[in-house]
Amino acid sequence: MADVQRLKIPYESLDPLTIGAADDETKIYREQLELEVPSANLLAAIYPDEPEPVSNATEEARAALENPVSGPTFANLLAGKQSVAVVIDNQFRPTPASKLLPAVFDAIEEAGITDACVITGNGKVFPLSESDIEMKVGRENLDRMERLGIALHQNDPRNPKVYTYLGVTSRGTPVWVHSEVVKRDVKIAIGQAQANHWGYGGGGKLIMPGVCSDETIESNHCNFVPSPQTHYGALAGPMRSDIDEIATMTGLDYTLNVLLDTRGRSSRSSAARTPRPTAARSSASTTSTPTRTRSRRRVRPTSRFAASSRQPTTCFSIRAGAACRPTSSSRTAARSSTRAPRPASTPRSATSPASRSWT
Repeated sequence: MADVQRLKIPYESLDPLTIGAADDETKIYREQLELEVPSANLLAAIYPDEPEPVSNATEEARAALENPVSGPTFANLLAGKQSVAVVIDNQFRPTPASKLLPAVFDAIEEAGITDACVITGNGKVFPLSESDIEMKVGRENLDRMERLGIALHQNDPRNPKVYTYLGVTSRGTPVWVHSEVVKRDVKIAIGQAQANHWGYGGGGKLIMPGVCSDETIESNHCNFVPSPQTHYGALAGPMRSDIDEIATMTGLDYTLNVLLDTRGRSSRSSAARTPRPTAARSSASTTSTPTRTRSRRRVRPTSRFAASSRQPTTCFSIRAGAACRPTSSSRTAARSSTRAPRPASTPRSATSPASRSWT
């Protein structure tokens, strides 16, 4: 038998909650593809050179809030304020919110602020289930929120009663933002700075599409997704500029971003005062609030369940025409992961996750 090299390619899990966001470490797993390649056909095996993960993601987040990249510390920003909105990302982002929230809650509690809320920026994605919430936020954090009277909300883009109209961006996007965010003195977004199909995550993306209405999301996506400047890893362009403008109109004050390695472990956290570019036309320049109508144009929603999101994190160079075959274990994994399970629909009731308050 010819000399064969056995290669392993790690993939992102279908459920990002099990990569780095799960509060329960025993639920974290990682899939990988295994290949057998004849040694004569293998030119190179290139693995990512990554820093060691931080030993304690909570303490790393605390240090980031105390030593921001720019602007005041989070504690100084909270001084004299009466209310805070904390925006976290949804169940399809691997941000370990359960490990980052304690540092934010500590600062809020030390500032003596009693009017606070956590809201999941799930955009148009279906709400988190009870189990998703416990994995994403963490049982200890939920118990603390209940003790402190911190409500938990979720974005509900088709419910016009929960949004505040802020005006129109310079690119023509009508801006409707969740009222629980708009009415708070301080707004902080907790996310992950990772390249994606639309540019980068984190920062203003927690506001748009995170906590915006259907009209705002559809208008932004329909107008700017087709732009050639909207692409993987784009740092600028009409779509991102529109997103940042909406974040400015909302008054996003602070961002806590985490960097994750290819295995979902926290490599670094950074915090900063959100830049305030020139604001767009705001509600002060509008004479009336327009009637909300359902958008006729539709954009197919993207999903982390999509096969295209399962990107290899290891690169192998194989000669053209070379034969390689997956191992039996990887074939089994591929068959079992081709169709991602969808959770049962969540009823819209007073006790559903979309409206539940932990008070």
